[in-house]
Amino acid sequence: MSNISFYGIGAMKSGTTWLWARLSELPQYALPYVKELHYFNRSKEYPIPYELAPANFIDRVRKPSWVYMEGKRTVDALRRGNMHELKWMANYALPKYTDAWYESLFADLSGLTGDITPAYSMLKEKDIRRMQAISPDAKIIFLIRNPVDRAWSHYRHTIKKGRIKDYTQDENFDLDDLRAFLNSEGQVLRSDYIRTLHAYAEVFDPAQIIVGFFDAIVHDPHALLSDIVSFTGGDASAIDRYCKLKKVSNASPKVRIPEEIDQLLKEKYEPMMASLAEGFGGYADYWYQRTFNSDFVPPVEIDFPATLVYGGEV
Repeated sequence: MSNISFYGIGAMKSGTTWLWARLSELPQYALPYVKELHYFNRSKEYPIPYELAPANFIDRVRKPSWVYMEGKRTVDALRRGNMHELKWMANYALPKYTDAWYESLFADLSGLTGDITPAYSMLKEKDIRRMQAISPDAKIIFLIRNPVDRAWSHYRHTIKKGRIKDYTQDENFDLDDLRAFLNSEGQVLRSDYIRTLHAYAEVFDPAQIIVGFFDAIVHDPHALLSDIVSFTGGDASAIDRYCKLKKVSNASPKVRIPEEIDQLLKEKYEPMMASLAEGFGGYADYWYQRTFNSDFVPPVEIDFPATLVYGGEV
């Protein structure tokens, strides 16, 4: 029987690093030493440049970037003197990648555990079915964010990672390149929340899917984490004692969005945001009103539900 309690499937730049860090602080949870395992999206049919794609060690070791990444992780584990982490890292890096290998990454973790990989929001049905076959009772955690903000943060993240020219100083954007990025398959798939929810609800019971709102990390992080901990079978009473709720994780650099690009994103995501507002209310309606209603007056206090169980309603 699988030891996997949950899958965190995204969305990218919507708080998954914050969630992984907070759950890792709770004694009842034992998460993998690597946040994003990327096992189910290794196929080249997915629009993501991922270094661990080759299943065989001999093919991976031919990649200098893979050798550097895994070497750094191993050295860090040695510096910490954590023999359990070192053993786990060896199992993570050396064997051939198979379903049995993937399950073995969780077998020696004593506590509630799971795989938080935002790229899983892009998965096709066949790979979601592989997830379900390995752990049919696992809960699905899907953190979402205003898709206009998420797409722009995704772009800023690529600047931080050095994949796109750094415009943070002069902000003289090549608008054609920027439009190409924002219209790219990987970026669009990561923002198509309704497609992701429908795809997972076709395979998992919708009642196993919880949707969390990025905004709650600022407005009410305790409620967000408490809902997720309770949903995954944990004890939320430990949060106040162990969790650094206000700590910022993996922030993107601040870059002003060009007006033309802001308008492009609004036009692209208006239909989906309208559907989310109607189906979810709360934060989703807040996003829509703040983005498209010029007369909207934000409430003095934000008091929306931090999460909802999906149930297939959008």
